[in-house]
Amino acid sequence: MRKVFSLLLGILFLVGCKTPRLVTQQNFTTELGRVLPYEEVAPKKEKEQHLALLLPDNPDTLNLAESGLSRMLVKNGYRIIIPGKPGTDTREKIELDNKSYRIRDINNLLSSIDTSSIEDFIIIGIGEGGYLVPDISFSIPSKAAFVINAGPASPLAEYQNLVYGKIQDYTFLNSVLSANLLFNKGELAEQIARITENPFGEPQLVGGSNAYWISYYEDPLMNRIIKPDGLTYWMISENYPLISDENKKLAMQVCDRLPYLFYEELEGRGNFNDEDEMKLLMERIEEVINSQLQ
Repeated sequence: MRKVFSLLLGILFLVGCKTPRLVTQQNFTTELGRVLPYEEVAPKKEKEQHLALLLPDNPDTLNLAESGLSRMLVKNGYRIIIPGKPGTDTREKIELDNKSYRIRDINNLLSSIDTSSIEDFIIIGIGEGGYLVPDISFSIPSKAAFVINAGPASPLAEYQNLVYGKIQDYTFLNSVLSANLLFNKGELAEQIARITENPFGEPQLVGGSNAYWISYYEDPLMNRIIKPDGLTYWMISENYPLISDENKKLAMQVCDRLPYLFYEELEGRGNFNDEDEMKLLMERIEEVINSQLQ
């Protein structure tokens, strides 16, 4: 019995040695009167010296606030902001969502933050969040940005290339059809046509309104990420199913030509609910912030 009690005390001690974190749910009202929910994760005892903005994917089953990535950042002295999307329910969130308003909401939120104790700022965008990274504006320039599993072309442009035969990638095609509950390329072509013909009509693809899809289509990541704004690490998982091989190669070629862009291939499919994939991602980000950011 004493051994069991000693073991329990040992476990409690180890748990207590972990960096204490405080996770809070908050709301911010933007200049447009939109109520933006966001999560804040911060060290409990230490006054934060660093700020990290985490931009999640959509849809996303990964709980970033409770993830290993957040724990690692807090351990390194980061206060973390994870912005959600405005709206009181799923329907309203879809109706209010497009790229330009999303960027504006996030930048308004950042403008409200007291920077008196903050020494550096980093941005981490995953999936949809990655497409937003180059347009994030904060009073402290980012020392590093991480664009994770976002392609140089918008998702809708990739879908068009599949339909018109510019991309011959059947694995990618099957992933797109499955994600949108479609049976063949003809159905996908019809839905894309309805999106462009009627931006404010009935939503055609899973994940957002027609206007949402067009907002990313008209403002692709490639046009933004090539502008110099500090160090950017462009990371794409080797088997990520929603970016074609052609666009992965294009991202790699662009990074080879620009000294402030670094392309890195991640192991796996981009499923960061998988412990091994998350571990590799957080280890690489920690390596960057502990070397180049000091």
